[in-house]
Formats: sequence, C-alpha cells, structure tokens
Amino acid sequence: MSRAGFPVPPGFFVTTEAYHAFVQANDLQAQILALATEKAQTTEAASAAIRLLFEQGRVPPEVAAAIQSAYAQLMRGSADASPVAVRSSATAEDLPGASFAGQQDTYLNVRGKSALLDAVQRSWSSLWTPRALNYRARQGIDPSTVSLAVVVQMMVPAEVSGILFTANPRDFQKINEPPTLLYSRHFAAGGKPMELTDSIKTLLITTAKALKGSARRLFMARTVKELGPGGQQLAARELGWGRMTIRKGMRELSSGVECIDAFSLRGRKRAEDHLPNLLRDIQALVDSQSQSDPQFRTNRLYTRLSAAEVRRQLIAQKGYSDTELPSAATIGAKLNALGYYPQTVAKSRPQKKSPKRMRSLSN
Repeated sequence: MSRAGFPVPPGFFVTTEAYHAFVQANDLQAQILALATEKAQTTEAASAAIRLLFEQGRVPPEVAAAIQSAYAQLMRGSADASPVAVRSSATAEDLPGASFAGQQDTYLNVRGKSALLDAVQRSWSSLWTPRALNYRARQGIDPSTVSLAVVVQMMVPAEVSGILFTANPRDFQKINEPPTLLYSRHFAAGGKPMELTDSIKTLLITTAKALKGSARRLFMARTVKELGPGGQQLAARELGWGRMTIRKGMRELSSGVECIDAFSLRGRKRAEDHLPNLLRDIQALVDSQSQSDPQFRTNRLYTRLSAAEVRRQLIAQKGYSDTELPSAATIGAKLNALGYYPQTVAKSRPQKKSPKRMRSLSN
C-alpha cells in the first residue's frame, strides 16, 4: 500500500526469527509441543500452561535491544511517546483453506519501551490461545511448524476505521460471477460502537442468512463484539437474531470449539417408536384398497384411500385414539415410505366422444 501511494502509518516488524530466538533462549520448544499435543488435558489448560512459560521467559538481550532501537527510531521527532499498536501475524494465519484472523492477540495504545517489550512477549504467547490450538488441530496443522511475527505500528487518531474483505462472504456460492470486495466501517477503538445504519443492517442480515451452522454463529458473535457493550441486545432487537444463537457463537469464538448441530438427537421420536404396530396396521388397511400401476411405470401401489381416511380407519377399526395418532400429513409420509401412492388409477381411458358427421344436404 505504501508503494501504491497510500498514507500508511509508520512502523516496524519483529520477525519470526525473534520468536524462535526467544523460544530457544528459554528452552521452550519441547515443553510447548508436549503440552500442545497432550490428549489427557483440556485445550484451555494446555494454553494456560504454555502462556505461563512465555510469561516467565526473558527476551534475549540482542532481541530486546533491536526492538528498543527500532522503537526509538519510530518515536524520533515525537515530544511525547505516541501510542502504538502491537499486532500479531502468525505464519499459518492466511492459508487457502484456513484463516486464523482474530485468533491471536492485539494490544492498543502501548507507550514506552518496557510496555512494548511486554506487549510483544504477550503477542508471542497468543500463538497458543485455546481457539488457535483447536483450530490448528481441526485443520491438521503441525504445531511444530508455526511461529509468529509482530507488527508495531503508530496509532492514528481516526474518527472512523474500517475493514476491507477481499472476498465477499455472500459470494461463496456465486461461482460464475466476478468476485467483489466488501468494506465495513465502524468507529475507532475508544470511540462510539459501530453504528447500525439501514445499509449495514441489510448487509448483516443477508450475510447471516447465507451462512449455515457454526459459520453463521461465528459471524453473529464477531458482529456483536464490534457492536460493543450491549451488543447482544442490540443485535436481537435490530437484526432479529436469537440471543441463544449469539451466546453459542460467543462460546465458539472464545474457545475455538465448533458445536455440531444434531437436530435428530433433540428427543423427538418417530411415531412407530411409541406405536410399534402402526406400520403393520396401515398396511393391513391399505393393501385391500390398492392396485399396481397397470402401465408398469413404477413399483409403487396406488391406493384409493387418502391419508386422512387412513387415519380415521385406524381409529375406527384398529382402536387407536385421536390423541396418540400422528397428523394426517405424517400418515401420508408413512404411506409414501411404505411404497403407497394415494391416487386412483383408471384401468382404461374412455374413448373420446366426437360428434357424428352429418350427411351433406347436396346428397
């Protein structure tokens, strides 16, 4: 962006070599891998233990000197220490099939050399947050191959900030259409929360509808975080999102554990589970009123009985009560599953009636 002429705030990078130097100087690699791959403990416990190792470690003098020198050069010409943002950038952050955006930590309004070193050290440890550990495990990424760089950049007192998505999440199914960029603006950190204008509401609602399952809940959770305090109530009132869905998404976002939907396990059983003779009784009633297709186009049996009539005969002939039987629509589904089709088939079509030709008057 700088080469393209955009006004990018100045800053510097702490490369992954500094991360490896810190890990090697404190002899952490073996301990990190042992904790990250331990199956007997929870991800949260493993993350807490790894981050404690980083907290107790010491930044190598040559690395600390290089960071402080770059920081002093960045602050040159500034009377007071201007605030900087300390942002993490993991090596496995943007892959063709995975994205770790938001899974490592960012620290804002950092002032002074000692505060900067502390923020850099905490950024290194955020490579091992619970959500990052879980996501890497699901993606099959070897924990020994990851590392983290840190971006230190001057903060700008902007009135409005924004995010530019190079791929519109609503276009994930539009294969033959050209890709579009999606821009979302919101008020800067420390100011007012994101404003829900009519256009933003439409964008958020349509995007949430295009997503399914965990992806939809995570999108809701990230939106609620951008809305700031009271975001759940605001999203429920203005966007029509369910509070329970948002809370589940917030838990998924904070823990990195994806909840798998299992609607079939909610406890509602099929009708034949509590009425074991139902299917047999339906067959006994329908068989005598059914016939095969005379043109042999299908193996299904055509019955003269409607689903509602089958339900009435189950009550009258088989002794079922109205309350225990399922609805006529469910009875119809059972008929279809058993191979019956509730439609009468004419054995032969009547000949078309055509008017008799009249004798010509000339004859």
